[in-house]
Amino acid sequence: MGYIVGDGHIDQRGRIRITGTNKNEILKVGKLIVNKYGWTYRIRTWGAGNWNGCRKKVWQLDINNDAEWGRWLRKHIYTSSKEKKIPKFILNNNSKIKSAFFNGYYDADGRRGGHESYQYKGWTTKSAVLNLGLIFLINELTGQKAKTKVAYIRSNRYYYTQLRSSKTTRGKHLLKDLNEVIKINKICNFKDGTFFDLQTESKTFVSGANLVKIHNSPYRGYEFVTRKISRGVAKIKSGLSKELRLGNLDAKRDWGFAGDFIEAMYMMLQQDKPDDYVVATGETHTVKEFAELAFSHAGLNWKDYVKTDETLFRPAEVHELRGDFTKARKKLGWKPKVDFEGLVKMMVDEDLERVKGKA
Repeated sequence: MGYIVGDGHIDQRGRIRITGTNKNEILKVGKLIVNKYGWTYRIRTWGAGNWNGCRKKVWQLDINNDAEWGRWLRKHIYTSSKEKKIPKFILNNNSKIKSAFFNGYYDADGRRGGHESYQYKGWTTKSAVLNLGLIFLINELTGQKAKTKVAYIRSNRYYYTQLRSSKTTRGKHLLKDLNEVIKINKICNFKDGTFFDLQTESKTFVSGANLVKIHNSPYRGYEFVTRKISRGVAKIKSGLSKELRLGNLDAKRDWGFAGDFIEAMYMMLQQDKPDDYVVATGETHTVKEFAELAFSHAGLNWKDYVKTDETLFRPAEVHELRGDFTKARKKLGWKPKVDFEGLVKMMVDEDLERVKGKA
């Protein structure tokens, strides 16, 4: 799927085409798709110079795929303005799935040249949405820092992203700040959100919010305990599972609704001067409390289904995490709107709807 996002195209009828200069690589991907789904394919070539002036031979591989499947995938990898993007079910999945997707994309569009010895060096894409998604993935998978420049070639806008090694220290004193903004380009007619290409030498531009550590919603990844519980409850209620295995039930966390946190970020950006804020609920609840409320909301007794599994205990468990949002309340006028009970019920209700048709 990552390769299709990189070098593939899906038309409105759901037909998949992969285009590139490496015939063997394209055939390998095509055969993987065909072997998995039982479809067929055909491949043809454009001679050197006959495809947008490319000096190399360009190969096109057309998959004779199921049209409904193709239209389904098209819906997930394109925005309404036909920009490429990473599907939400990839962004919210576990690290193994994210890594497989990223490697597939990188095989298609990743930068291989240059003097750097590390694996991931960067990429180029026309899509701002896709570029942001890739930066999100690489930050989680390797911790590498990214720097994006924008270039216009024959009226087309390209995002050129460079990555640094997460381990390199040699010559560090010569490196420029990756977060330095050096130019502003106005982008018009963008239907899927607001993006700005920014540049300045003065370092006076303030942007941000930082990474959100503990946030929850029905889109939370399955590897996180809150979503693991809500999904587990839904599967048990629907007869798809018989038990839910959890680790430390006494761990306390400050769980808040992601939508509330995004509102806080927006309010930060409306301030005249930049500042640091803690966004939290100020309350802690145990994993046991979350499970008890989630099962109760579905009309079940958690004690009948939850099993403690010591292999799921963290080797260095932090017993309690709580945030103090006093500053955000006083300076921004922000406070969480969704309480703990509302958050749990929201997540359970959503997962019940998702598994309803699978029972």
